Amino acid sequence: MRLRIALTAALTAATLSACGSTDTAATPPPAPTTTTRDTAELLAWVDKVCGVTVTSIAPLQQQPTLDWNNLPKMKTQFLDYLTKSSQSLATGVTALGPLKTGPTKDAERYVDTHTQTLTKMKDSLDKATKDVQGANPKDSLNFGLTLQSVGNEIQLAAIGAGSPIGILVEKDLADAEKQAPNCKKLQSS
Repeated sequence: MRLRIALTAALTAATLSACGSTDTAATPPPAPTTTTRDTAELLAWVDKVCGVTVTSIAPLQQQPTLDWNNLPKMKTQFLDYLTKSSQSLATGVTALGPLKTGPTKDAERYVDTHTQTLTKMKDSLDKATKDVQGANPKDSLNFGLTLQSVGNEIQLAAIGAGSPIGILVEKDLADAEKQAPNCKKLQSS
């Protein structure tokens, strides 16, 4: 019995010493450090992602020109505004796709938050467009109520979509977002 214990102990010690090589080639490399070049590349990429979002929502943030004295014309003007805004959001969603392979492990997740925000807003605008198309400007009371309802829905969609800013995992991505000029514009909009 003592021989088995001694043999087991010797084999265990031999196995452990074989695993614990002192060869420096077997030690894992040190964690990568962020270089100035990496930081600049990340900042440029984050700024580009936010820039697509800022550009995409710009038409929606502009006040539409509406002729309040001519309701059929006003309907056409408002539909043009909704259509242009929706098209801009769709263009933004398409433009964000190639940016999913950015210089950070969270690139896809970060771009997805921007894409989801634009998609929610676009879906709301598309619904609003259908509502306005179905509204009869000859019935001024109901037409006005429809426009008011559509305006409220768009506003709620913008609030509900929320800002993609702040959905991060890596600290360097959060830092880049705080510095990127287009992200600052997005935060203030």
